[in-house]
Amino acid sequence: MHDDFLRSEWAEHHGAVSSLLAELIEETRFAFERLAARTYDAPWKHEAHTGLCSGAGNDG
Repeated sequence: MHDDFLRSEWAEHHGAVSSLLAELIEETRFAFERLAARTYDAPWKHEAHTGLCSGAGNDG
């Protein structure tokens, strides 16, 4: 069992497996970054950019 990585299948396909694992890790990292950004978002920053704040630069 401990010598499975020495078999020919691993020798032929370790590059593809490694790149797929790297892609999976990168996509997971991106998903957690997006989740953290949505969870810890500052809503007042969006109000200033969209003009939703009633007194922001509104002279009448």
